[in-house]
Amino acid sequence: MPSDTSKLSIVDSESKQSPPSLSTPSPTEVPDTPFPTEVLDTPSPTLSSIASPTSTPTMTTTSPTLTTTMKEISIEERLAAIALQAGSEFVDPESYHSKAVRYVINLPGVSEITKSQLAQKYALACFYFSTFKVGNLYTVENPPGWLRSDNWIGYSDECTWYGIVCIDGKVVSLGLPENNVAGTVPLELSLLGTTLLHLDLAGNPVFNIDEDMAWIEEMVELRELFLHLCNFDSNGITTYLGNLTKLEHLDISYTLMFGSFNSEVFKSLSNLHTLELGGNVYNEPIPDEIKNLPALENLYIENAQLKGDLSFLSSMEMIFELWIDMNEDISGTLPTELEKISSLASLSISECNLHGSIPAELQMLTSMQQLWLYGNQLSGGIPSEIVELKNLTTLRLESNRLNGTFPMSICQQIEFATLGTDCPIDVDCICCTCCGSPCNRSIIGTTDSEVTNESQPEVESIIRRIALNGGIEFINPRSPQSKALSWSIMFSDPSTIVYSSIVQRYALATFWYSTSSIANIYTGPIGWKNATGWLTRESECNWFGIECDNRGAITRISLPNNDVCGKVPHEIKILADTISYLDISVNPISSKNLELSWIGDMTELTTLDIHLCNFEFDGLPSYLSKLTKLEVLDVSYTLFFGPMNGNIFQNLTNLIYIDISGNSYSSSFPLELASQPSLKYAYAEFTHLSGDLSFINSMPAVIELWLDDNKELIGSIPSNMGNMKTLESVSLSNCSLTGTIPSEIGSMDQLKQLWLLGNNLKGTVPLDLMKLTNLEVLHVEDNDLEGSVPDGMCDLENLTSFAIDCEEVRCSCCTCGKK
Repeated sequence: MPSDTSKLSIVDSESKQSPPSLSTPSPTEVPDTPFPTEVLDTPSPTLSSIASPTSTPTMTTTSPTLTTTMKEISIEERLAAIALQAGSEFVDPESYHSKAVRYVINLPGVSEITKSQLAQKYALACFYFSTFKVGNLYTVENPPGWLRSDNWIGYSDECTWYGIVCIDGKVVSLGLPENNVAGTVPLELSLLGTTLLHLDLAGNPVFNIDEDMAWIEEMVELRELFLHLCNFDSNGITTYLGNLTKLEHLDISYTLMFGSFNSEVFKSLSNLHTLELGGNVYNEPIPDEIKNLPALENLYIENAQLKGDLSFLSSMEMIFELWIDMNEDISGTLPTELEKISSLASLSISECNLHGSIPAELQMLTSMQQLWLYGNQLSGGIPSEIVELKNLTTLRLESNRLNGTFPMSICQQIEFATLGTDCPIDVDCICCTCCGSPCNRSIIGTTDSEVTNESQPEVESIIRRIALNGGIEFINPRSPQSKALSWSIMFSDPSTIVYSSIVQRYALATFWYSTSSIANIYTGPIGWKNATGWLTRESECNWFGIECDNRGAITRISLPNNDVCGKVPHEIKILADTISYLDISVNPISSKNLELSWIGDMTELTTLDIHLCNFEFDGLPSYLSKLTKLEVLDVSYTLFFGPMNGNIFQNLTNLIYIDISGNSYSSSFPLELASQPSLKYAYAEFTHLSGDLSFINSMPAVIELWLDDNKELIGSIPSNMGNMKTLESVSLSNCSLTGTIPSEIGSMDQLKQLWLLGNNLKGTVPLDLMKLTNLEVLHVEDNDLEGSVPDGMCDLENLTSFAIDCEEVRCSCCTCGKK
């Protein structure tokens, strides 16, 4: 990008930064190519011979099938060497192992692949045949298949299969949550142990007992493991987990790991930042090995029959979120040592057996945003020192033995999204949003006689009707959707808020809970810089970054450079019918592949700015092709690496501005983009563009075109470029252009800025350039030019920046370039 001027474009360029950390992209999905069923039904004639050799050959030189099966025998022998039981598992032709073998040996080109590639295909095939339409103790005898199995067991590369992400052809992620994966996870999954970084099988009826979980200890590269709501039956937490020393996020909540914590497991998990263990039965205190984990930021052990008191908290000075609700054997008092945990932002110890008073030392927890203490035996008054918790949005104190008046100073200085006490009988509170147990009676703007519960079922019913996954998303009480549902029930009153607002508030609340203080692979859990109004009783149209039309429909979301993190939830597409402007640029937010499919539903968008977000895709996302009303598109410096499919642009006839810089496409500039009739501003710097500049003459209305730093961009500058009467700014610096500077450029009456530095241009500066009376910037240094600059060039009235190689070219008014 030229350094001595800013873009002339209609989009502010001040936020342009260097690109984020780049990672190798995962491939996009391709259309399903089902594998022929006859392949799976045809048994291999030599499987048993590999497993159980005899003195009598199974094949003779006179066999008519000898020449056609030699290749299969070779592949089978290679598979037997990979197999965990050396091929003996292939004896039973109906075993999942044998089905996997029959699939693999019939793949095109399989004889040419490496051992690791063969092992990868075999492992995934074993997983499929062991869990697809396979019953277990917790399913019907013949369960239905997976909800989605796009491309699985087809001819296409396994990296295109649903739920799989690869880097350099190696499977790094397997994600099939809530997909009706049944049967048993096979031991062969361990064959992916040296490459797999992410495994998510949460919410599936798959069933493994402890000895069937040995595959876990081989997954030594795993960073994330999600087994929530799977039927993994173990005597306490399985000890196989202790081998996963690189693990950062572990969710084994609501499995069947009943018994001891087996605390030795956690000694080696020093990288763990999020640990979810709720819903199992441990009958033990939280062990030292967990509370001393050096990287632990989020800990959830609710409904787990924990024992003991809260003294362990004094050792957890780095914890960010701690939820240990519904453990009635946790007793004692709230320790004053809580004041040491300055990082604590969310604490939930509801429905336990705490007693004593609420300590005034809580005022030191200045990061606190959410505090749930309801359902205990706490007594005394509510300390006024809570007023120091300026970030607090949720405070639940109902169903205790607290009494007195809720401090007026807190009411005046903190605006709560949820504030619940045992009002009005035990606690006098004029700013509480709800009273009693459960805390479900809104008292804002009503008298006691007007308070009812009638609004809650109606609000919940509305949201459940529009839920994207039919309500499955609410099973996990910690999901962003569940949190958004609970908040919506508490703060949406149909008597004062219309249906469309209930829906909008739910979508925005889900966005908030998905992106505020949520970690991803690029950042830890940080809060938004500005969240004014969000999740308050204020109209959503007044929340920071939100704009509505005169009907109250959301039309704009603008949250650039606001520390929006986590992942964009699909619920954003609930707003698709009205939103025309979306800017979430320069944020550490992360999404990849199918997680970006919401883009294709935002069909009313005229502006989409996601530059400097960590969005991964194989090339430009195909979903963009559906945004036919788009006028401004900035996807620069994301993680869109791969071929640029020109078909994406065919229907984007309203496009005025596009920036695709800072990604790696390794393809030519799409003619489908160049020929868009409305396109005026186009930027594709540092993108590994290839080919030549022949597309330029297809740009009928372009004003500004920057293609710097594309070393694969070759050929000469086309002479018909002189016909581009609208062009004001051209930057072709640091490419590999050859030939001369065409004199026809002198016919570009509107040209103000021309950068051609860092190429292989020869010849002289054309005399016709003196005709460019509007020219302000001309940089042609670091080329192979020669001769003299035409005398009249230095007399151009508007020319303020003129650089050239002074040793080779004589010029009285130029700044000397690199040579």
